[in-house]
Amino acid sequence: MNHLKNINSESGQLTELEYKIRQAKKNLQDIFDGNTDAIVIIDKNREIKRVNKSLIELVGKESYHEVLGKRCFELFCGTDKPCEGCLIHSLFENGKKQTLLRSFEVEPLKRRIFQVTVFPLYSDQEDHHAIVKYIRDVTKEINNEKRLLELEKAQNMRFLAAGVAHELRNPLAIIKSSAQLCIKELGKLSSPKLSSDFRENLEAIVNSANNSSQTVKHLMDFSKPLNPTFEMADIGSIIDEVCNMIKIRCHHKEINLSKSISPAIPSIKLDRSSLIQAILNFITNAIDVVSVGGDVVIEVTYRTDAEFIYIFIKDTGKGVSELVADHVFEPFFTTKEEGAGLGMTVAHRIINAHGGTVDFESKEDKGSIVTIKLPVKESFTARGA
Repeated sequence: MNHLKNINSESGQLTELEYKIRQAKKNLQDIFDGNTDAIVIIDKNREIKRVNKSLIELVGKESYHEVLGKRCFELFCGTDKPCEGCLIHSLFENGKKQTLLRSFEVEPLKRRIFQVTVFPLYSDQEDHHAIVKYIRDVTKEINNEKRLLELEKAQNMRFLAAGVAHELRNPLAIIKSSAQLCIKELGKLSSPKLSSDFRENLEAIVNSANNSSQTVKHLMDFSKPLNPTFEMADIGSIIDEVCNMIKIRCHHKEINLSKSISPAIPSIKLDRSSLIQAILNFITNAIDVVSVGGDVVIEVTYRTDAEFIYIFIKDTGKGVSELVADHVFEPFFTTKEEGAGLGMTVAHRIINAHGGTVDFESKEDKGSIVTIKLPVKESFTARGA
């Protein structure tokens, strides 16, 4: 009978077989921890038996000891009883792999979307004694899909807007000019009272025509493609200019407007006038939703590792629901009593034309954050808008 060789180790003498088993376990743990998706193993009592480093980071802990031994609902939901519709419960019942999407807040106002997959672990008796919960962050993928759909929808809406504006523009011009001509002829009427009544009604027609014409102008502007002219410019100077444009409005409304621009922000290629319009639209929207004495904060940072400039526009307004937040960039969508609902849409198009992206996150009673991300590289492919 062959004898297994002894191997020296820090814990003393190990047989060759014991050493190989220990090494295999270490390799498996390294693979387990090296996975960028979060993994957790949970037993039938919903007690957490093993996790990887990505799970520790996801739940904001610093060590395994803060997680191991806890019940899954305590860690993930902060409750003292199992979650309603728990996947783990149904899996222990039927042993079938299940996958679904879950959305939750990993930090204030930052919601992420995760693909959660659970599947059983079997014992030697072929009984599933534990389950594996595999959590993958799919926020970026879903957002990219949503942006593609938004671009396609916006293109269709622009064709529609152009057609509607074209059909309305000429009739409105005729209505307005006819009413103005009638006002000029009112002096020929013999009755002053009749003249006054006619003038009032005709002036109402002219005012309504003017308001409608303004809406038509918005439709025409929305339907036209953007033709930006790019040149090297400084983001900081653009933020300064926008703040100067709105400081009087903030003063009248008693809103605290503050800005923070990190040093060494590089110049980038941009269309100055259109970018001012976009940022002004976002800040104006923030001002409109903030109550007297509230705050609007503008922060500009530069991430050298990612080669992007980030512009954050934060407000302390009443915020909106997640359902509303998903539609803020859609044309003609607005929560205001006045307005055509195109300001945010146009601003979004402008940022896209600069090769950038915009995210809007909000929470009811806690305010909103607009995150603008602009590339620093001198040459980028400007997107059609």
